[in-house]
Amino acid sequence: MKRWLLCVILWSSSSSAFAQDDLDSPEQLANLFRSLLMPNVPDPLYEKSSRWGQQRKAPITKKLRNDGKWRKMSATMHDPAKTLKIGVRDIKVPEEGRTTFEVWVTFRANLNFEQQIWENGIRLYSGSTRGHCTVVTRMLCEVSTRFEKGTKLVPDAVFRMRVLEATLAIAGLEVDHILGFGGDGARILGDALIEFVKDIKPDLERDLLEKGTRAIVKAGDTKEIRISLEKLIKGEFPKLPKK
Repeated sequence: MKRWLLCVILWSSSSSAFAQDDLDSPEQLANLFRSLLMPNVPDPLYEKSSRWGQQRKAPITKKLRNDGKWRKMSATMHDPAKTLKIGVRDIKVPEEGRTTFEVWVTFRANLNFEQQIWENGIRLYSGSTRGHCTVVTRMLCEVSTRFEKGTKLVPDAVFRMRVLEATLAIAGLEVDHILGFGGDGARILGDALIEFVKDIKPDLERDLLEKGTRAIVKAGDTKEIRISLEKLIKGEFPKLPKK
């Protein structure tokens, strides 16, 4: 039902009235996007490991043994109901039947990091720590609307939403203080977390951007959606096409 409500709002947005402070305000569209995104937030947002589970043959026995510096990290969204912020800006109607607007998404991501050091099957060190960062995403979206002859006198409305361009940045990386855990061990793990995030940052940003884009697109679907206005008026909502 919510997706169809989105379609109705976007349909009405094809007129110049969308740019005015009326029913189809940026705030309402942002709230609608938020309601659509909340159920689709993946958990975890991201997972990455480096040499986790690495083994080498022992010099004498030639048996495989755990060896090397193992690292892994996962990222989750911190309390989406409170930290997920969505804004819609710069709504434009460059031509009849086409509307463009920017969608800004920001949230806090929690980072869980673990490191183990092994040598010839002996674990020399094991520790974990936490951190957080802010993720900022900007997407330029386009909604196109056209009307085609339907089965009866009332025409069908055909919608399509696309993400034209998108960028994502990670900022404010910090290591969280863990009660009862400090000193050199905390500093070493904290430095390791920061180093690990810097190493994987391009991959991390790319992966989060792809997931964010898919979630935004899912709200309107990149495929064309045909709506019978006659059925819509009667309150009939046929199923959306599957991807």
